[in-house]
Amino acid sequence: MRNLLITMATLMVLSACQKDNLSNNNEASESINILNNTDIELETRNIEHSIYGRVWEDEDGDGLQDFNEPPIQNITILLRDVVTNQTIDEYVTDETGEYFFDIEVEGEFYLEIKLSAITHNYIATEPDVVPIEAIDSDVDHTFGINTSPSFEEDYNDKMDFGFYESGAIGNMVWLDYDDPTSSIGNNIFDGLDTPLEGCIVRLYSVDPFEWIEILEDTVLTDANGNYLFENLKAGIYFLEIVANPNNLNLTNSYMFCNPNVGDNEDRDSDIIEILNTTTQNTLRGRTALIDLRAGETNLETDIGIRDNSAVICFFPPGGFGTSVAGGGGSASPNGTVWIDTNADGFMKGGEPTMEGVTVDLINSENDSIIQTVITDDNGYYEFDRINNRIANCYLQISQPRGYMLSKNVSGSCYPTSDFDQKTRKTATFRTSACPYYSSYDAGLVEGIFILGRKE
Repeated sequence: MRNLLITMATLMVLSACQKDNLSNNNEASESINILNNTDIELETRNIEHSIYGRVWEDEDGDGLQDFNEPPIQNITILLRDVVTNQTIDEYVTDETGEYFFDIEVEGEFYLEIKLSAITHNYIATEPDVVPIEAIDSDVDHTFGINTSPSFEEDYNDKMDFGFYESGAIGNMVWLDYDDPTSSIGNNIFDGLDTPLEGCIVRLYSVDPFEWIEILEDTVLTDANGNYLFENLKAGIYFLEIVANPNNLNLTNSYMFCNPNVGDNEDRDSDIIEILNTTTQNTLRGRTALIDLRAGETNLETDIGIRDNSAVICFFPPGGFGTSVAGGGGSASPNGTVWIDTNADGFMKGGEPTMEGVTVDLINSENDSIIQTVITDDNGYYEFDRINNRIANCYLQISQPRGYMLSKNVSGSCYPTSDFDQKTRKTATFRTSACPYYSSYDAGLVEGIFILGRKE
């Protein structure tokens, strides 16, 4: 977003200049109108109008009137009485987008903005984003959709109304075809794949200041596997999908396709977070955040599901843990502590796990402990989901007496140790409204090595 401090300061100066010019123009226009015996035009309005303003298209959806953003014409504005809700007067905007009302009776009133057939899919921009009446929008829906705050007949000030074209998010859910020669799919949508009908798709918006998730809508995929959310405001969203046993073959186990395979957004899968479920064969996952702009139609968010009969390694971005066989994951930091009996850095079948090891989740901004957990009898630990949206975190393990941490070895399907041998910490990782976490595992080697000797 633009530098608001500079913008506000600049606009304050311009607003003051405009008021001086407007005052001079009003005096001249009054003389002209008296001589010509014509009605006062909006462009030469005087301060005696009860209320006036402009309807404009907020092309970037930021709630501010930019100098190059166009007016919207043919918008009907109704002047309504607050007490009776009756329409007192109406005005249709012309090519300037401007309107005014002269109210001759006492009372309390509000305005209702009626969109035209051309702008039926437009939505009101965010009101009062800055305390400058000259550039903000005043559609606050006080008296219903697309209405203004109330005012009295002697208000003698302006209210402007910004609208922009709504957006949309959608596309499809599909079952990845398994190649009979290899028993795996290719994680990319192609002509051999099957659309999945009846999957539950939920749309969440995210408050960018509080990082609060808000469920906006829920739909089912149609016979072509498609889903669509329309009439959306500009903002930050993510999707959650639930594919239940009714959509899947109960004889097999299924999983989400590896995300972001290839370079074609129209054909890849976009689930990056796997959520736990209690129903057998039910899949539940979430996409990354979607930054939807004003008027944008995003039809690139696809969700692929495939057979879980083969192991394929998915290597997440740096800072999100180690590779996971099959592309699994969790909604919160988790991992396993095991005894690396051969000290090769890999957790392989047959190696024992360790119960009772303490792991801390720490806020990297101030090194304060957010939560402490202890590994269970399977050596597994998992933190609560990080709902407070702390920006950066890391994990630190309490190394048991008589053990040292195993080395980290990258580039293998086998889990490796993610804790630094000296600091006992993981790399710092970011949190968000839709996080993806793989495993943060810790290998322990029995005995302490000092100067090459094992004690």
